[in-house]
Amino acid sequence: MSLYQPIKKTTITEQVMERIASLITSGQLKEGEQLPNERSLAEMYSVSRGRVREALRSLSLIGFIEIRPGEGSFVRKNHSIMPSQTVTLLFYQEQFNIEEVYRARKLIELEVYMLAIDKLEVKNIKDLNVLIENLKAYPRSDVKGFVDLIDKMDFYLGEITENKVFFKLMQTIIHLRRETYEKLITIEDSWDFAIKQRTELVKSFKSKDKKQLQEVLDYIYLESKKFYKDIN
Repeated sequence: MSLYQPIKKTTITEQVMERIASLITSGQLKEGEQLPNERSLAEMYSVSRGRVREALRSLSLIGFIEIRPGEGSFVRKNHSIMPSQTVTLLFYQEQFNIEEVYRARKLIELEVYMLAIDKLEVKNIKDLNVLIENLKAYPRSDVKGFVDLIDKMDFYLGEITENKVFFKLMQTIIHLRRETYEKLITIEDSWDFAIKQRTELVKSFKSKDKKQLQEVLDYIYLESKKFYKDIN
């Protein structure tokens, strides 16, 4: 069955989305490849250009494609960063449930870190050390910038795993925890605690000691929860 056959006139936008998504997931449309323009897709699927436009916007939101103004729509690379608004929409209610986000963090971050520790090379350790030094020197007046550096470290570790699923999961956790993180960092002693915990993590990575990494993470998660009560 051709994926470019006409669409039945029911839930049109969703069906267009499914057809285009199928082209991508099946590999018929490759990473970085440009999709046919709106007019061509509308003709292929026998739908209006408005429906095609809605479908493309939705696919862009969930990270399947990238819409470049003046150029067209392109298949995103599998390791591309998920748009933050995607996570916000998918987990709108859950992102405000700190306890559930915390549990998800503990599960996913642990898996990512444990896999990353096997992949780390000398260059990666140097990069992580630079991030730590940047954290230590960062001006305390810029909370968002400070959290950006913490996020950057976890994005980096997610990439190092070379596991696309873990990388996407880490992205999700980073976006979900973001608002809470920014509030936590404003609490007394939390800034220094964040630097200390990240420094200890890098030491564990450098030694490639998984037992030590587990102990550091357990301590971090235990102590971090003590700050939560102050932002409720």
